[in-house]
Amino acid sequence: MEVVRLIRTGNLARLHFERSDKSVNVLDALCITQLEAHLQSLEADAPATLVLESGMSGCFIAGADLDIIAAVTDVTEATKLAERGQAICRRIEVLPAVSIALVHGACMGGGLEVALGCDYIVAVNDKRTQLALPEIKIGIHPGFGGCVRLPKRVGWLKAVEMILSGSSVDAQRAKRIGLAALSCEAEQQENAIRHLAARGKVKQRKFCPWWLKLWPAKVLFFQQVEKRTCARLKHLDVKEAYPAIPAAIALLKEIVDMSDGLALAREAESLGELAVTPTCKNLIRVFHLGEALKKQDAARRGRDAVGAFKKTAVYGAGVMGGGIAWVASKTMDVDLHEVAAEPLSRGMQGIGRLANLRGRMDYKRLARIRPVLDKSGLSDADVVIEAVLEDIKVKRALWTDVGKHVPKGALLLSNTSSLSISDMQQRRANAGRIAGLHFFNPAPKMPLVEVIAGEKTTAETIDKTCALAASWGKYPVIVADRPGFLVNRCLMPFMVSALKLLEAGQKPAHVDGALKNFGMPMGAIELADRVGLDICLH
Repeated sequence: MEVVRLIRTGNLARLHFERSDKSVNVLDALCITQLEAHLQSLEADAPATLVLESGMSGCFIAGADLDIIAAVTDVTEATKLAERGQAICRRIEVLPAVSIALVHGACMGGGLEVALGCDYIVAVNDKRTQLALPEIKIGIHPGFGGCVRLPKRVGWLKAVEMILSGSSVDAQRAKRIGLAALSCEAEQQENAIRHLAARGKVKQRKFCPWWLKLWPAKVLFFQQVEKRTCARLKHLDVKEAYPAIPAAIALLKEIVDMSDGLALAREAESLGELAVTPTCKNLIRVFHLGEALKKQDAARRGRDAVGAFKKTAVYGAGVMGGGIAWVASKTMDVDLHEVAAEPLSRGMQGIGRLANLRGRMDYKRLARIRPVLDKSGLSDADVVIEAVLEDIKVKRALWTDVGKHVPKGALLLSNTSSLSISDMQQRRANAGRIAGLHFFNPAPKMPLVEVIAGEKTTAETIDKTCALAASWGKYPVIVADRPGFLVNRCLMPFMVSALKLLEAGQKPAHVDGALKNFGMPMGAIELADRVGLDICLH
């Protein structure tokens, strides 16, 4: 099976990545072997221009094959895998041809590192075009040269942030930070290739910022990086719980002044040590479990219908409602409804804080959210999500009222954490379209959502709800309409045990501190307070 094709047309050659056995392009053994063979041909007979492109919709290269990383148990073997990937990127980099990565869709991990081996990256404007080095999320750091080449492309400040957070950038932001040489529309990509080919090969990239080469500045900079990064995990032994974080910081600090050859060797060595840790293996397992939820049969069945959705109406501008509105704005326009101006204003202020991530205001996404005090906009809403008072009478009244104004096919979803969906459906003409979509606090950060089917909820509604959650990057779990659903059914005994320790004389700080030290993001007592003691009692 051919997964990488070399296509020559005069002085232009294309490395065309496309698979029939997987949903995305990945750098597995088959792909790497074929790529190495094509590079040998290109080295023997170099074209004037080389374009790396994908034939798969929504994906350039999704990264290295995680199954290979999960299976490796020997440090030396893991180091050699990294060195093999580095060699491929280096061979692309030193080709006499002007090399251009045409990125249209997801460009992650090893995929971005391959693209960084090219002289130029062209990022095609599409909501699916996202570029990132997310290896830190699976317990390693970039190992195919990303730690060496990304700082040359975007500067050390941005590179350190991207590597340690694993955050992605879209096509336009990739252009603004210097990661992409151009961003363009799909119909302009051939013009972009010709334009960049005319520039010729990139000889040398400017070191940025210049002051990082000064020893005191470098020490202070990485001290601050370590301080800010570890502050988010202050209750943990970071070296034990997430060894990739201190390892990545140490590596980046070490290679600032190194030659490329030495820096690449250190990167491969460090990755080899991380790839065999239990943390890496467990995080890869967690990743696969999450992806399985996003790709479950229900989500696949509802994907086409949800792809046509344009607008969501969210009722309730509190912490949960505002967070849900922000999540929905990832792919859709959002109307945020409230009954009074003051809570609506507070909700929009909270959303403004979410939009100001890491000091950069996301005006484009913020503009998709419209504050509303009346029923305007419901006539074309594809989805309505309520996050109002946890009172069955209030929710029933809302569905009665909203049902008069929304289209007949609109999804009606409740964010309830404790009330019965079946009870909400009683005497409702639109009962089949009512389901639960329970987010966890904070909604923008917590990946899990519960999808609850009431007695009258149709299978089509569940399929669409799962697909909707997956489109927002969430992990939908279909649960029964029973008290507590799934998570709270497990959570309540956990909280009760903590409260019993309080009754026995333990201090709250001790109980919660022990749980945080174990690895929980929040102590049971703090969580009970955050959820609301009245909700816990209910």
